[in-house]
Amino acid sequence: MSANGSIERKKLSSAPDLPDTPNVRDYVGSDGVYRTIDSAGNIVVHDGSPAVLAHELTADPHPQYATILEATAAAPVQSVNSLTGAVVLTKSSLGLSNVDNTSDVSKPTSTAQLASINGAISTHNVANRHIDHSDVFINSGSGLTGGGDLTASRTLNLEVAAGNVGTFGDSANSASVSVDIFGRVFAAGQSAISIASSAITDFAASVRSTVLTGFSASSATPVAATDSVLAAIGKLQAQLYAAGGSEWSEQFTTADQIITVNTLTNVPELQLSVTANKVYLLDYTLIYRTISTATGIGFSLVTGGGANGDLAANVMIPQNTADGTNAFWFGAITSSVDSVISTSTPAAQPTWFIADIKGKFRCTASGTLQLQFRSETNGSNVNLGRGSSILARMF
Repeated sequence: MSANGSIERKKLSSAPDLPDTPNVRDYVGSDGVYRTIDSAGNIVVHDGSPAVLAHELTADPHPQYATILEATAAAPVQSVNSLTGAVVLTKSSLGLSNVDNTSDVSKPTSTAQLASINGAISTHNVANRHIDHSDVFINSGSGLTGGGDLTASRTLNLEVAAGNVGTFGDSANSASVSVDIFGRVFAAGQSAISIASSAITDFAASVRSTVLTGFSASSATPVAATDSVLAAIGKLQAQLYAAGGSEWSEQFTTADQIITVNTLTNVPELQLSVTANKVYLLDYTLIYRTISTATGIGFSLVTGGGANGDLAANVMIPQNTADGTNAFWFGAITSSVDSVISTSTPAAQPTWFIADIKGKFRCTASGTLQLQFRSETNGSNVNLGRGSSILARMF
């Protein structure tokens, strides 16, 4: 191009179909290719049309988009730690070369932490979270022995004062001891047990055998708090007499009584004490058996001990096996030693039978009334059984 801006055509002689018009800047050749002439006179070949070339030559054909230069100029971060361009950061780039990704449970104790922990252990005498037992003591106080530091098991014992060991107290002596505030015996002794010569050795037997000397049922007045036991019993008895006009008593045999003789024999447990001027209603229930059906049994009532009075009683003894008018042997006792004797028994032992005696005795002199029995046949045994009884009512 010349100084006046015209194109030097000589440089463009090789361009096909170059127009002859001066100062032509672009044209389309006969080959259909679009060409431009730059400021140096060089021909530039373009693939597109003049419109495309105009678009390419526009300074900012797409203002809605940012170019690389525009984006670079407008970015808030222009460099990272003095690095520009495609920056790759490492922990060293940030001054964190000593940082790693160790979990909390795996983090080691630092030198400073370890020193602090060791200092605390030393200060508090703790090893492995346990007290240093050599520095802990259990001391024995007053009255105790033993103890020591806790590096081993320790025992505390009661302090035992010197003294003699002995046994105190026996059947004839009572023991006595003295103790201190710790419960320790520091003195002991014994003293003789004094028992009166009249002491009761068998209380129950002594009471049962005591005679009621001075007993009287003559007063029926109320029992008073000042009465002796004997006087109170007498008053109660008199009150019973006054209320009912009679006194009941009952006696039993406690063992079988066997005899083989035909003479009258006492039954000691069925002996009744009688008092003058009293009337007695008598009811004997006698259980018996004989060795043979041909052997009967006999009964009698006998006064003794000075007793006297009017006696009347009926006796009924089983005799035949069949019930009826002949089933029993009947008889009457009208005086002392009078007796009723059966001649047979419905069945031989071991069968038991009941004989009854019912009557009255009007006593004129005090003493006893004794039941007696016998075998009908001498040498043939009869058995008056345990549980035979008398029920007597005194008027």
